[in-house]
Amino acid sequence: MNIKNNNKKFTSLYFNKELIKAMDEMTDSEMQDLLKELTDSKYWVAISRYVQSRLMVANGSLATLDPFKEPTNIARAQGIMSGLMDLQSMTDAIKESIKVAEKKAQAKVEVSEGKPVEDGEGPMY
Repeated sequence: MNIKNNNKKFTSLYFNKELIKAMDEMTDSEMQDLLKELTDSKYWVAISRYVQSRLMVANGSLATLDPFKEPTNIARAQGIMSGLMDLQSMTDAIKESIKVAEKKAQAKVEVSEGKPVEDGEGPMY
C-alpha cells in the first residue's frame, strides 16, 4: 500500500468524507494563501487563545512529572506542545517566505530603475 493511501486511511479516522474531499481538491498554494488570510482574522485570535490554554495544561504536566519514573509521559507532553505550536510555526514560515519574496521583487524593481540596493542583495550603483 502506498503512502498516499495510508495517509487517507489515517486521516479518515479524524475527518469526515466531505472535508477529506475538499482537502484533496485544495492545492498547497491555496492552503498557504488561506492560512495567511486566517492569521489576519479574528479567528486566528480564537485559535491562538485555544492553543495557549492547551499549552498551559501540557506545560503544567511537564512540571509535575518525574523524568525518571515517567519519561513516556514527558515525551507525550512535549509532543503535544510541539503539535500545538506546529500551525503557528507554519504560518510564521509562510509569512516570512512572503516577506522574502516581496523584498526580492522590490530589489529587482529598484535595480531595473537604477536605484541602489541597500540590503546587500544585488549590485550597488
